[in-house]
Amino acid sequence: MTDNDEMLAKVIEHFYLEGHRDIGFIGGQKPSTIARLRLDAFHSAMRSYQLHVNEDWIYEGDFFEQSGYEAMRSFLQQESVPSAIFTASDLMAIGALRALKEAQLPLHSYSIIGCDDIDAAQYVDPPLTTVRQNKEKIGQLASRLLKDLIDENMHGVERLVEPELVIRASSNPVEG
Repeated sequence: MTDNDEMLAKVIEHFYLEGHRDIGFIGGQKPSTIARLRLDAFHSAMRSYQLHVNEDWIYEGDFFEQSGYEAMRSFLQQESVPSAIFTASDLMAIGALRALKEAQLPLHSYSIIGCDDIDAAQYVDPPLTTVRQNKEKIGQLASRLLKDLIDENMHGVERLVEPELVIRASSNPVEG
């Protein structure tokens, strides 16, 4: 699978270098292994930059657009709003962007990064910064590892594949 620790390290580093210190997280539901791994990686990456994790800026969704929309609307109703948000899927990021547009807020004032690099990510307005997972390599490794497990050449092995941060217009530096 994709190295979630490396994924969030790249995302938080990007936000940090762009001047963001108020960072939110829209993830999946807690029973999901991927959701738990990404949330743990978020906490770890934030600690590595000594950034405060505001629990009010962590939202549990379902990886679909509507939950990203609802999460962003929830953030916007709070006294303070994160300037940067990582979403555990591109669909949730698209929903978050839709909520910002509906609220008629300047999109250049927020930085949104999704995950998966779905085809639509490059076509939304603004084009979505995202984390690309090397699905081809993951598939190749999985099939080879499975074959070796079946042939009894190895035992329960996990391999992590490095993600790639794809910078597009939805991630913006802090103004000022």
